[in-house]
Amino acid sequence: MNHEEIQDLLEDYVDDRLDRQTRKMVDDHLKGCTECRQILDEVAPVDVSALGTLSYDEASMRRIVRRSLFRTAWNTVLLLFAGWIALWFFAALVLQPLAVNRGGRAADIAQATIDLGVMLNQGVVLTDGAISSGLVNRQIDLEFAVAVGAGLQPALTTSTMVGPFGIRDEPRFDSYFDFGGFQGDALDQLSNLGESTVATVSLWFDSPVSIDEAQAIADDPNLDFRVVWAGFDASLDRVEPLEPPVWTAGGTLGYATCVNGDELGEDLLGATSASFGQGSGFLFGNSSIATARDSVVAALTNISGRDELVDYVVEPFDDDRDDFGKIVAELQTDPEVTVLVVTGPSPAIAEYLQGDAGVSANVLAVDFYNWTTQVCGR
Repeated sequence: MNHEEIQDLLEDYVDDRLDRQTRKMVDDHLKGCTECRQILDEVAPVDVSALGTLSYDEASMRRIVRRSLFRTAWNTVLLLFAGWIALWFFAALVLQPLAVNRGGRAADIAQATIDLGVMLNQGVVLTDGAISSGLVNRQIDLEFAVAVGAGLQPALTTSTMVGPFGIRDEPRFDSYFDFGGFQGDALDQLSNLGESTVATVSLWFDSPVSIDEAQAIADDPNLDFRVVWAGFDASLDRVEPLEPPVWTAGGTLGYATCVNGDELGEDLLGATSASFGQGSGFLFGNSSIATARDSVVAALTNISGRDELVDYVVEPFDDDRDDFGKIVAELQTDPEVTVLVVTGPSPAIAEYLQGDAGVSANVLAVDFYNWTTQVCGR
């Protein structure tokens, strides 16, 4: 093998790509050829022998790899968490105000959800509520109870989802009371309950009474029970009586009369998250029939002021969208009280029913005796 052929093989020699016989021939040539050795030095890899012997510790290498993977995973978690926090703030500060609560709609829907529960179910009051939000929706969960003496008995719960394009969940228009066999002839039922019970009873007037007449009942010191809810005639065109809107509760809309909790304003009801309740409200504030009427008017005005809420209420029943305005007009000019819900000792309510033939009644709830003169401020 001549000199030029050896030079052509030097690169393969360095990369150890020669067979054993050829490599030996190159080795023999290099021993006597200064020129080829100089070329070899230029193309040969760096001599690392001076750095010492390489020591490989498998356990140490595994620890290094695990630490590296852990740091990568932890950094990923932190990045995702930071992204979620940023997205949450973006939703709370931008998406929720612009998409869900634009123009205060979420607050109006929350208020309407509360009002419908109270207006359409005799004797109930809001006890607890919570508002929680996703990225582009808001859920309103409410709990209502009925006063039984000085206590509260759970009556119904509602849950409404508010999204950018509408309200989800069907309206709650049915009565949620489990009468437990007490519905019927209230006088007989109350007489059999004895003196160790208190009851909550709806009194239906055969002929509607005025607000002043209803208030006189609420303020009568000789009656040992309290008026906790007042229902008003919600039928239309009283000169020629027509069927009331079918979304009303038997032609009656009412409200609690003696709740003295802080008013739930737009700041609270429009919040992305909030909790609230008026559970102890029955123990304070005098019964006010006029306040109940004003609450019904405010509730109907709130609903009628937003087409979305009007549709939510009337569409399932194909009712007239103008009913809200007509009922408000009648309640403001000629309010007629058709129902009073009272609570107190069973014998006291039975005695009242025996002396007044113009009232029919249903027992809504009964409990052990827990009466106090502090209920509704009297």
